[in-house]
Amino acid sequence: MERRAIFSGIYNLKGFAAAISMSDIAILQQMTIASGFANGWIVANRTFAARADFIAALPSVIMRPLSKRHSMNKIVVVIIFIAALTACATGQSDRSDPRSVLEAYVSAWNHHDFAAIDRLIPADGIHDDIPNVVHAQGPEQVKNFMKSIIAQEPDFQWHIDRAIVSGSTVAAEWTWTATFTGEGPYGPVKDLPLSGHGASIAEIEKGRIKKLTDYYDTLTFFPKPATKK
Repeated sequence: MERRAIFSGIYNLKGFAAAISMSDIAILQQMTIASGFANGWIVANRTFAARADFIAALPSVIMRPLSKRHSMNKIVVVIIFIAALTACATGQSDRSDPRSVLEAYVSAWNHHDFAAIDRLIPADGIHDDIPNVVHAQGPEQVKNFMKSIIAQEPDFQWHIDRAIVSGSTVAAEWTWTATFTGEGPYGPVKDLPLSGHGASIAEIEKGRIKKLTDYYDTLTFFPKPATKK
């Protein structure tokens, strides 16, 4: 019965943890913590300023009934749960740091994920591609730019090699590989393997891309045609 009560409590807390991890609200309001143990249900209603305060307060709320029984099994289970919840909350915050936002954007391109573009590019967000003379503003224009690239290079892969973060700005060096069909710098080609390196600078605001600018030399991506003798 004791073990059943422990896992019943963990099940209820897992649901609460999921709600925390999916929330984008900075300030948590009037949250109810419910956990079931042999001593019965412990319900506490509190307002926490942030997830960090919630995590810090959770052990004292849960461990209070445990100290009376000194059950090692219970303590181990609670420690494991707290560690998992901490990792969950940390992962949620990490996804909004500049590098993670840029990596999510690059992944959206690689997977042709237009829904992700809607989430990552605000209405005034900009993607400038200097060599292609592209100035795309807002998710629709960015998606149209992506579609034009997919039409010529459907299997492209955009890979970040190195990134440096300073405040809300991230600078990245990257590699691009693809099979190109269309009008190239040396004339029309079909299924031409190409690869090249470039760099991008992105400004991140509220977990979204405020401005991204690409810099590279198009000619270096295309192999030079063999010289006719």
